[in-house]
Amino acid sequence: MIDPQADAMNKAMNAGPPLDQVGLEQARQWIAERTPVADTEVAKVANLNTGGENGVDVRLYHPSPADELPLIVFSHGGGWILGTVDSADETCRRLALASRCAVMSVEYRLAPEFPYPAALEDVIAVLGWLPQAAGEHHLDVSRVGVAGESSGAQVALSVALAARNLAARNTVPVALRGQLLVCPPLDRRMKTGSWDALGHDYVPRRSQMGWMWDLYFGENDQHLGAAPDPYRAQLADLPPTVIVVAEYDPLRDEALVLAERLRQAGVEVDVIDCRGQIHPVISYAPVIPACASYLTQASESLAALLTR
Repeated sequence: MIDPQADAMNKAMNAGPPLDQVGLEQARQWIAERTPVADTEVAKVANLNTGGENGVDVRLYHPSPADELPLIVFSHGGGWILGTVDSADETCRRLALASRCAVMSVEYRLAPEFPYPAALEDVIAVLGWLPQAAGEHHLDVSRVGVAGESSGAQVALSVALAARNLAARNTVPVALRGQLLVCPPLDRRMKTGSWDALGHDYVPRRSQMGWMWDLYFGENDQHLGAAPDPYRAQLADLPPTVIVVAEYDPLRDEALVLAERLRQAGVEVDVIDCRGQIHPVISYAPVIPACASYLTQASESLAALLTR
């Protein structure tokens, strides 16, 4: 049974037309207007930049600035075309406190102005900068994980694949110790059972998701090029993974397929099944108590991977 609060949230989200009918400009205005003011206190919150001509903006959340802590590099959701570090601000504050790790949220470039692999390249650039920033900001770069919500989870998985490939060439700046993938979109065909059952009445709706995939990868995957599609890539040697799925999420089945593929590739996987909840779960932590509990569980599970 769906959580009554999640049901109300879903109905509110679906009260208007899907975002592909609204258009990009209005969709971005819509998400900016509904970004809540963060009210969870974290000891240190700082806006930083990796520096250089193509520097990437990041926001650092450090729950204990005097201590050297593991780091979670976070990619926000928004279908690769929406969202900012502001839209993920409250989520990252709660993630930092629940995990007792520092969190670095990345202001990666958005499609369609910057399609794939721009977001991936920005997060990889942040990983490359971490050894330089570690001392000043009390970060233990021997204990780094990636995390993401919705499309940001797909970015995080892409980053883990790229980091694995760099490590094979001994050019990776930091080794990843774990990853947290919350309700990741992976299969742009959208032909799973959960899409058939939920794709019309629950977020994200099918037409909206297809539109976002096209803006990110290109209508004929022309932006994908020779880079690995995480849905089809070989998954061996990825870091231990926590996957969050929601019962009433059209993306549920593809995340479960990913979990099984990771297990078959020899990767340790923990699936957190959020009963009664809708996509993408952790964003609703401030308004749905069960989601706050699931965010805490996911945060603690990732932290355990980084500190063992």
